[in-house]
Amino acid sequence: MIQLVIASPCPIKHVALFFIILTLLLGNDPVQGLSLNPFESFLFASRIERTQNESKVKFSSDILPLSPAPGSKSAPLDVALIFPGAGGPDALTDELERNLRSVASGDSDVSSIVKTFDWSENRGSVLTAAFDGEAVGEAVAKSILESLKDGGELRSIHSIGVSVGAFAANEMARTIYQRTRSSSYSSCDKPPLVRLTLLDPFCSRGVWGNGYGASNFGRDADYAVHYLNTDDPVPTTNDPLPLCVCFDVTGAKERDDFVLPEGETMHCWPLAYYSRFGLSEEKNWQTLPRHGEDGSLQRGTIIQK
Repeated sequence: MIQLVIASPCPIKHVALFFIILTLLLGNDPVQGLSLNPFESFLFASRIERTQNESKVKFSSDILPLSPAPGSKSAPLDVALIFPGAGGPDALTDELERNLRSVASGDSDVSSIVKTFDWSENRGSVLTAAFDGEAVGEAVAKSILESLKDGGELRSIHSIGVSVGAFAANEMARTIYQRTRSSSYSSCDKPPLVRLTLLDPFCSRGVWGNGYGASNFGRDADYAVHYLNTDDPVPTTNDPLPLCVCFDVTGAKERDDFVLPEGETMHCWPLAYYSRFGLSEEKNWQTLPRHGEDGSLQRGTIIQK
């Protein structure tokens, strides 16, 4: 007689199989406002909560105040926040912040705040970085809205993400977009315009999220723009995002004169291009662009520079 003996899988395989089945049965589970499947929730829930608490403290110390002093009247507020990539702020993000300030200073009827939010202390491994970024972005968004409860009109929010900072930028835009369009929002007469600019964004989220950026980046924004470079070595950064207007700057003539910073790859070129040329090109846009309105470009448009 032949006996068939099936070896029992190791405990790790049992655990992985259990969470895969849970994911298929239950779908995603909101954790601190983020959409996670049960496996991700099990792994990252406590980390996300800690990251959000730390981000709120950092926002309070580095960015606030946004609202006017009690009893004073202020102009409508435009806020631009830059979320750097994995290495944190550098000479190119500093340059972008300066150039954004210069552009913003031209409108005397609006108060402008331009800041870089350094979230590098909360960025973990390649496995967790996307979730870490989303936790930071949501916490910053909530802090912005909370700070304006006592006064101040938020006219626009411009969320800018570099590389893996795209996850923080997209989540900040998404949270503000959704919350200011809910029936409970009453901080101003109308919701702010939400802009999202992604500079060679890293698009993979966790183990199963290779297509996450294409499906999510720019979905919850009035106007979303993607600056793309297709010949750098960073994975998941080389395809146009369908929910954004895409500027492919791989073959831009300005690249011929670009001096690559020491230790960098051409992954940084979209950041440099946007800072040095993209901002000036935006002067031809509507002040508050929305996809498909007043001549503004539709999602999915690809422009070769």
